[in-house]
Amino acid sequence: IYSSTNPNNPVPSSMLNATLDKNNNILKLDRQEYRFLLQANATGKDVLTIQLFLTDYMQTQYEEMNQTFFKVRIPVTVWQSAAERMETHSSNNGDTALESALAGRSLNAIVDMTRFTKGEASFSPGLMAQLAGAGKKLILTHDFGNLVIDSNCLKALTNQASAYPTASVVLMLDACELHPAGYGPSRFSAKEIYALAYPDFNFNARLQIPGASMKQLEINAPITATLYLKNQNFNTWDLSHLTAFKDNNVQLQLLGGTYNDINGSFVYRLDGTGHYGLGTRGKVVRWMDLAINSTALTFSQGNTETLSPAPLLIQGTTMVPARTIFEAMGATVRWNSFTNTTTIAYGDKTFYLQDGAVISGTNQKVYVVSGRMLVPLRFISNEIGASVLWWSYGGNIRIVY
Repeated sequence: IYSSTNPNNPVPSSMLNATLDKNNNILKLDRQEYRFLLQANATGKDVLTIQLFLTDYMQTQYEEMNQTFFKVRIPVTVWQSAAERMETHSSNNGDTALESALAGRSLNAIVDMTRFTKGEASFSPGLMAQLAGAGKKLILTHDFGNLVIDSNCLKALTNQASAYPTASVVLMLDACELHPAGYGPSRFSAKEIYALAYPDFNFNARLQIPGASMKQLEINAPITATLYLKNQNFNTWDLSHLTAFKDNNVQLQLLGGTYNDINGSFVYRLDGTGHYGLGTRGKVVRWMDLAINSTALTFSQGNTETLSPAPLLIQGTTMVPARTIFEAMGATVRWNSFTNTTTIAYGDKTFYLQDGAVISGTNQKVYVVSGRMLVPLRFISNEIGASVLWWSYGGNIRIVY
């Protein structure tokens, strides 16, 4: 807790009052080094209110001016302990790996999902939160590869569990039957994807709440998937044209990926739960990485560019600069300053976009900022056919084309 006027000076405990909503008695906050310690005695939810010690007169004056800088309310969740969870989740309990990593016996928490029925393991949100706080990762392994859930993704998952003190996070990673090689069904040929004879897999993340139905969890930060391709019967052309895909049985979402010919691994990112597979495409799949409010643009080939302006959130819609993005994808972009109109030619399609006008078939507008046109991110996926991966935690974006 720091002073806004002097951020280098922690506020002394003698200047603070702290209370919990469920018990209005003043709490004693013990300082340990640069932290205040709050002890929890039971599972549950509460709200911790911390405020500077002011006279009644000063507090009244500030409140009459709608000034609330002196008070902050912090939601607090005390999750069920790992020992308590063991009583109800003995067969599929994955907490041992988390506890081992937190105790320093392993660098990260590594869980062999083949040990669990249908590849489904249950975890304590509290231990996952501690793992994230320690900057460690949760690695789910299987015969075909692994998924790496980093600290940002762990935080995003446990944030969704914060309203449920007795809940458990249930993660599933399981191999599917070997996918037949070829361009069928039609959703594969539509994307020019040739499926390889390599196991697909299913990944899922849900919240198990006692007495309630399973709640689906959102993947709000990237998860890294690694496939083990060494000694597979793939030729050189296959390995240079690999792409991962997500299959929802209606259409495929291209994910791209990077093959390492030294160790035979193939790495790509997941943006959600679902069914994932591996294939090839005649045209090499490429991608670009960008983020909200960042001017950095990084390409799969390793080169970088500077975006101007940076991607923005406007009324809940992600807007990106049209020229840089589309030209990187191979489109021709022309700007008419007299009519404030942009013409985009991509393959056999041509689009005409005008400042302030609604894009045909949508309710979204384009904007011009400092002479540069911004278009909705979803326009790229809907009209161009590229895959857009979006993670709200950190505002990271990947466009795969």
